[in-house]
Amino acid sequence: MAEYKVIDLSHHNTVTDFLAVKNAGIYAVILRAGYGREASQKDRKFDEFYAAAKAVGLHIGAYWYSYADSVADAQKEAAACLACIAGKQFDFPVYYDLEEQATAALGKAACTQIAQTFCAAMEQAGYWAGVYANTNWWQNYLDHAALSAKYTIWLADYRQAYNTTLERDMHQYTSTGSVAGVNGNVDCNRCTRDFPAEIGSLYGGVSATTPQPTEPDNWIHCTGDSVNVRADAHTAAAVVERMNKGNGCEWYADDGWGWSKVKVRDTVGWVSNLYLDKPGLSKYKVGESTGNRVNVRAGRGTNHKVLRQVNKGNLFDIIDIYGGWYHVNVAGVEGYISKEYVKVH
Repeated sequence: MAEYKVIDLSHHNTVTDFLAVKNAGIYAVILRAGYGREASQKDRKFDEFYAAAKAVGLHIGAYWYSYADSVADAQKEAAACLACIAGKQFDFPVYYDLEEQATAALGKAACTQIAQTFCAAMEQAGYWAGVYANTNWWQNYLDHAALSAKYTIWLADYRQAYNTTLERDMHQYTSTGSVAGVNGNVDCNRCTRDFPAEIGSLYGGVSATTPQPTEPDNWIHCTGDSVNVRADAHTAAAVVERMNKGNGCEWYADDGWGWSKVKVRDTVGWVSNLYLDKPGLSKYKVGESTGNRVNVRAGRGTNHKVLRQVNKGNLFDIIDIYGGWYHVNVAGVEGYISKEYVKVH
């Protein structure tokens, strides 16, 4: 039986290099989308981790941590989860993470119904669904036979003599694993089911370069490789998608500062106009230094290294604005200048 290495991540993890994670032999990452009943409880690293993992070709799934104490609560949690994962494609399931003692106190029948309610909502929305729980839960608080007959099972059991009789597709065997590219401990899992082969490719069964069957009037193309699509119109914003040369996207608007709002596959974001083939798009604004020996720094803040200086009247491209700083390109050197020393043309 083939066995695939999988790790699960949340904002508690510090991931420094997703490519290193992949090169360490990790097949997939299961990302915490959030917890509880509100979409505002989205995991703060979910979008960032999703974009970074997808960019290096890792397979991706998600999980939602439950605090539900009723079927109605499970419905609210499902709605919150669906709001947080909307527009993303997974080739691993979306799991419901059941661990809370207050939920277990409701009894086996109620816990099982709560799990079924969440999973049914995921399936109705088009996702593969599964349930995560430890051995104690599977033996005492969840109807394993009923749930495993319809949904995929993720078992947590860290013991050396771990349970081998409960049917499962994935086994979380430690919370203190070590993987290149992740600082500190990480949850490690053995997966014995090739979900991507059953669910589809990283893009939900559609290749990243597959052309659209019909191109709307606002259809444009990318002119570069590994071009970032960001959550907002500046380079500090989270990367939510990527495009390669020839990939198409729907164009929505030009912000007048060198960025366009586009829709790439199912994701709406912002791309630098430098990498789009639509005529007439705005270019970066031109900035003029209003003082002498003005520092161009490596980051936003006076504590960052000075890369070079500009004098009064010197011109440069403004790439974007972030707080009280302009991201600029001065004769090929990118850095940051405080807005108080810049006149915009």
